[in-house]
Amino acid sequence: MFSQLLAPTPRFDIIADARDTFYWRAQRLGVSDKIKILNYPIKSKNYYITVSKQSKNITNAADFIKNMDSCLQTLKQSGEYQNILANYGIQPAS
Repeated sequence: MFSQLLAPTPRFDIIADARDTFYWRAQRLGVSDKIKILNYPIKSKNYYITVSKQSKNITNAADFIKNMDSCLQTLKQSGEYQNILANYGIQPAS
């Protein structure tokens, strides 16, 4: 899609994608200087974690999800989450 977007005669002018994923892909392809990510949310949505009822590795799904939430909050508060994003060249959403 990037090649079509950046072609001399583009087939379209916009790509709808998650901002972080789009920016990461553009950097990996070396075209981040040729694109602009607009701060125009078309639609926002929540992300969910699902746990299989048959999981042999997770014995208590509710505790696992609580621990995941806590871990993400701790990562964000400590700045480690931002470091992980930066490691992949992703700008945190503001």
